[in-house]
Amino acid sequence: MPPDHPSDAGRRAEFRCVLDGRLAGTVTLDADADGDADADGDLRARLDVVVPWARVTFFEFPGAVVDALRRADPDLLHALHPEFAPFWCPTCAASYCDEHWDRYDVEDEGFHDETRGICPWGHERMLLD
Repeated sequence: MPPDHPSDAGRRAEFRCVLDGRLAGTVTLDADADGDADADGDLRARLDVVVPWARVTFFEFPGAVVDALRRADPDLLHALHPEFAPFWCPTCAASYCDEHWDRYDVEDEGFHDETRGICPWGHERMLLD
């Protein structure tokens, strides 16, 4: 899906559910990020991942995220880090909205450990840690 407008290229991408077209999630790079990467190719900036049920912010991430956002490529985002695309089922190669993930929380010794989900076709994965 193309960015909302040209100035968003490489900064923000929206992902829609393959089944009903609803918003599955957005990934946004801080507009003030200068794009300078460290020696390992990691950027230090704000990256927000928003799905209807959660928002996660990262402050260091691979520079390849910019290319993934420019191309609105959820598969690449997931390959870089599964939490960059919690709406994406890599087995189906499809994005799903909140209505189509069967989500559940996993606890470890009484504390939240992770959120897992099962897509409409029965593929299970960790959505957020």
